[in-house]
Amino acid sequence: MFATHPLVRVKSIVSHEYLDRPPPEPILRLREEMGFDFGKFDYVVHDGQAILLDANKTPSLVRSARSERVMRLARGVQPFLK
Repeated sequence: MFATHPLVRVKSIVSHEYLDRPPPEPILRLREEMGFDFGKFDYVVHDGQAILLDANKTPSLVRSARSERVMRLARGVQPFLK
């Protein structure tokens, strides 16, 4: 997410980018260690090293119910509903 302020809040977001690759292996390991089956991990990659900034089991979806973010999450949940 790109924002007008270094402390990113929903109202300061000006654009976002979805990555078409999985998170780095260290982040996936932390997810497993913390017991997350769903959530949002904020991380940066600095000098090739993934650094976890925040982990949230209950991310909020404040914007439109039909936003690209919500629709991507819905597609991820769909296989579990069958």
